[in-house]
Amino acid sequence: MKMNTKTPETTFERREIKYILTQAQKAAFMQAVESYLHPDENGTGGNYQLMSLYFDSPRKDFYRSRWFRLPVRKKLRIRRYITSEATIWGEEKVFIEIKEHTETINYKRRVLLSVDETFKLLNGEKLETNFSPEDQEIIDEISSIVAEFQITPSAVTSYIRQAYKVKKQDWWIRITFDHNIRFRTDHLGLEWRGEKDKNLIDEGLGIMEIKVKGELPEWTQKALESCGIEQVSFSKYAHALEQGLGDELVPSREIMEQGELFQDHKEGLLPAEIWKQRKLWNA
Repeated sequence: MKMNTKTPETTFERREIKYILTQAQKAAFMQAVESYLHPDENGTGGNYQLMSLYFDSPRKDFYRSRWFRLPVRKKLRIRRYITSEATIWGEEKVFIEIKEHTETINYKRRVLLSVDETFKLLNGEKLETNFSPEDQEIIDEISSIVAEFQITPSAVTSYIRQAYKVKKQDWWIRITFDHNIRFRTDHLGLEWRGEKDKNLIDEGLGIMEIKVKGELPEWTQKALESCGIEQVSFSKYAHALEQGLGDELVPSREIMEQGELFQDHKEGLLPAEIWKQRKLWNA
């Protein structure tokens, strides 16, 4: 397996457009765009396994923010890549990531830590390692989220990813296909459980994501249209919680009644300011 020795990026700013498609649609789309793409340098031929362990408050603030369509929504997760590249200097490394979604742009900030350091940070402990200023800023932000929201493990998703990048330098596009997508809302650790976990979407379907800076190029739009592939709004984390917890996530009457208040004020408030109004969230 080819090893990517580049220093991993820590910050991302891009659009992330999602599609649910059949195997036939995937094959047709790839045939239309394959001349523009080459496999990602990670994994084997751009293929690798990965899993995410999501964290949330006891009240599921991060999940529930979707109900009110807040202008900025956050997620906190550990991202583990199941490849030989994940072990560095004899110690497995994982990313701890903050994802921030807006109506137009998605932001991601992440830091690469050992598993031990990661869980120390998530338990509110101070890390003794000397980090770069960029990494320390992200670590401090994670520490603030941990303290404010009293986060705990919430759900795990795992899948196999096939990733491609464009061949031309004047476009920044990354296209990924996720299949064998599974989830669990128990056994909330980093072990890979494979078929012991439940299917998140129907077998035979997969999720394609196009990550792009700016607008989609014309050749991409034409391929999507010719294959009958339409954009969807889909969150692996939200669907995992909904399937795993079901009625436990039904909002109380008080929360639903306050929904209009959130809508009226969302343009003038940051999520942190909204979330501090804890009286609006019933345990």
